[in-house]
Amino acid sequence: MLLDALAGRGLILTGGKGGVGKTTTAATLAAGLAARGEPVLLVSTDPAHNLGHIFERDVGPEPRSLAPNLRALELDPASAVTAHLEAVGATLRRLMPAGSGGEVARHMDRARHAPGMAEAALLDRLADLAEAAARTGERLVIDTAPTGHTLALLQLPEMMTAWTDGLLKNREESDRFARRARALSGRDEAETPRDLEIRQILGRRREKLAGLRAALTDPARTGFVLVTTPERMPVLETAAMARALDGTGIAPAALVANRVKPGMDDAALAARLSPLDGPLKGVPRFAMEEARTEPMGLAALESAAERFRAVQTDSAGGSMDRA
Repeated sequence: MLLDALAGRGLILTGGKGGVGKTTTAATLAAGLAARGEPVLLVSTDPAHNLGHIFERDVGPEPRSLAPNLRALELDPASAVTAHLEAVGATLRRLMPAGSGGEVARHMDRARHAPGMAEAALLDRLADLAEAAARTGERLVIDTAPTGHTLALLQLPEMMTAWTDGLLKNREESDRFARRARALSGRDEAETPRDLEIRQILGRRREKLAGLRAALTDPARTGFVLVTTPERMPVLETAAMARALDGTGIAPAALVANRVKPGMDDAALAARLSPLDGPLKGVPRFAMEEARTEPMGLAALESAAERFRAVQTDSAGGSMDRA
């Protein structure tokens, strides 16, 4: 079953087109893992948060216990940006010369509305959560935003690691120049505490982003679950997302065909999913039959976690046989 196929992965993400059941799938996986006795933190990065509705409990921006072994939180992009800028601003005010507080405030205000700031702030928060989960052994299940937002977020670790590398290189060159200048003037050549702190901050940020990047691209540590419904447009968008994921180095771990009509056999399902045969060849597939209502509440989600039906493709990636 699907939970077994994701065994050993500390980081699980669900992604796909809006409206195909990503959040329900993420919640079902989290509830199922927790019922097996594994500690889980379920995180939503989708601005249209639904975890609270699905679990019939209040879920907010900080982890809240929903059941034994299960915590959840909903990341709000606006709140993440505010927290991120407050932390950056506090650091800048400490490191900048006295009297530059006004300039720092103006820079932070401009940065708030810069393209990609919400994604960068969310990435920073996710990197912190991933680090904490790795230390404690908690499984991290992430319900992502619809396709385009998720791809932009997943491309950021590599881009920002390279950007931070550039800052570190520039900083090193600046420090070397400053040391030479101090030596020529007869002053102490040692690195100042301010210079050292800047280098440490940049190095720590690079380490955190590189760690997240390494985790995301390691199939033994991360399982990306693509979710679709057996309909033309969701299937085509899923195929496009699979190809885009290949460019990020993130390998899909499973495909979930959600809301499969009761009685639809594997051959009919295979025909509906055939555009995925190429981009997802060899990726395990699972089907969840359509129910009269979406699972709501912990008991219903735990039960649903046991109802993912495994399906198997032939060597050509086409037909399916009941597993």
